[in-house]
Amino acid sequence: FKNCAFTEFSIPASVTKICAQAFMNCSALKTLKFEAGTSEKKLVLETEAFYGCGNMDLADDGVLPSRIISIAAQTFKQCGITKLTLPQNNNMGALGYGAFFGCSNLTDLTIPANVTVINEVVFQDCNLKNVTFKDATKITEIQNYAFTNNKNLTGIFAKKDFANLKTIGKGAFQNCFKLTDADFKNLTKNVTRIENETFRNCH
Repeated sequence: FKNCAFTEFSIPASVTKICAQAFMNCSALKTLKFEAGTSEKKLVLETEAFYGCGNMDLADDGVLPSRIISIAAQTFKQCGITKLTLPQNNNMGALGYGAFFGCSNLTDLTIPANVTVINEVVFQDCNLKNVTFKDATKITEIQNYAFTNNKNLTGIFAKKDFANLKTIGKGAFQNCFKLTDADFKNLTKNVTRIENETFRNCH
């Protein structure tokens, strides 16, 4: 379906894999929906599956179904997603490199407790304002440039317990101008390694 002219598309509950670049650069696509089913099968999203679908938002208020067990590198890069809740299951421990890179309309993000690693550049160049970490978050590592250039990101870490977080990568929050002292204090409470330029240009 690469470069297709669909405006809406629904992924049936019977589908178990969306292959690499399957919907790449479908600029006319406005809505993507993952259908529910009585016996849902596990679903894998491969590399660049929806890369460049710049007008595409997610149905169901951005909630990705729990049957998605893998989101590969650059799967949703430069898509038009506005809200996102990551899948909640025991298989989804990490996201692929740059999975949501450059989703410049993305303002609201919910991260379930099962996610353990925020991978490199995964939310770089988005427009995040509201990020919700579910209680008992198990995050152990925020990798290089994970949230770089989210200039409106503020106050999201101040009231959470990041007991398992040990490493924050290079430039992870670079140019996140609105992060607060409380954010910094709570994020780094149990951290053992902070890389170069992690909080560069944070005020």
